[in-house]
Amino acid sequence: MGSDAGAAPLDGVCVIECGDGVSASFAARLMADLGADVIKVEAPQGDSVRARGPFPADRADPDKSGLFIYLNAGKRAITVDLRQPEGRALLLGLLREADVLIHNLHPADRHMLGLDSERVAALCPRLIIAAISPFGETGPYRDWRARSLNLVHAGGWAFLTPLGSTHPELPPLKVFGQQADFLAGSFAFYTALTAYRHRLRTGKGERLDVSAQECVASILEMHFMRYTYAGREISRLDVYRTGVQGILQCIDGQVYILAHEEAEWDRLVEVLGHPEWAADERFKDSPSRACHHAEVIELLQQCTRQRTVDEFFAACRAHKVICTPINTMGRVFSDEHIRARQCFSPLDQPGVGTVPLPGPPWRFSAADLPPRRPAPALGQHTEEILTQRLGMGSGEIAVLRSRRVI
Repeated sequence: MGSDAGAAPLDGVCVIECGDGVSASFAARLMADLGADVIKVEAPQGDSVRARGPFPADRADPDKSGLFIYLNAGKRAITVDLRQPEGRALLLGLLREADVLIHNLHPADRHMLGLDSERVAALCPRLIIAAISPFGETGPYRDWRARSLNLVHAGGWAFLTPLGSTHPELPPLKVFGQQADFLAGSFAFYTALTAYRHRLRTGKGERLDVSAQECVASILEMHFMRYTYAGREISRLDVYRTGVQGILQCIDGQVYILAHEEAEWDRLVEVLGHPEWAADERFKDSPSRACHHAEVIELLQQCTRQRTVDEFFAACRAHKVICTPINTMGRVFSDEHIRARQCFSPLDQPGVGTVPLPGPPWRFSAADLPPRRPAPALGQHTEEILTQRLGMGSGEIAVLRSRRVI
């Protein structure tokens, strides 16, 4: 690890990323954001994410996938066919000189590819191995394969979504996107950092077994606590209502409001321009308002439909009423606070142009974070990496190409 003042936090750290999809890619990208040299090892056909959009002008191109660019900015890429013995030997050579391996190869595939954690650890005792899988390396489900849809159900998240639903006939909903995979990547990232810190003290590597199912289950906080402490199982059909809360339509969008306490209700009706509602018998206290919640929401809705989101939000802030805009992607992107903190930073991606991407959600007071480099084209750095890290010559590399090992 670099020690120069102002150097990137992971300057000098080499991370090998191997696998396919979101979880390992996201964990390794966070490492790259901190200055690590991340080498992405792809199969000759490339990461499956390269085939996913969005694409410029909706024309599929493996080097222009928006999701791939987001997950892989700042990395170097090499193609290796791990199904061939020569390919596995190349990967092992890279691992001997690396600090961290992050992969999401399924447990059933690891032995075939020579990447089971015990074998790799025996050959590279100082290596940090962060292995992500749907259900972990042990237990009755270890050989099951799963997508993010399976994992949000397996971890209990979908059972709670959407919380407070009044439609028991409708099914539970998966949260948008591959959140289980992003969660698993986040957990792999910070546990790998912790293990690396431990290695700096002890000189010993570590094998990390990251279960995406357990990552999901671990974030459900009070819902599991209610079950384990009180024996009560919470579902999306449970309604917690001790006052007024809900989503309201405005002229140009939606807001969420919350007014549980009496003082909050009194301030809310002032904002709405109807202080007389505070004296209405139906709304005299929090239990009464909860009983007449539909009527309250309808009255509130009549008022908010006459105002813009920004107008109503500003009035609520001035009167200390709990309220938040329901931000669309456009509102988030143009938000003045987001822009002031430079959350979205421009990335010059060859063949695409300048792409504004969400940057790392952290700031360092002294260390310098590296400038973001574009996501690599398929196999872009193969010769560079084999030459620099394994000392191979052009003749050897040509032979490997002829055998389709790289």
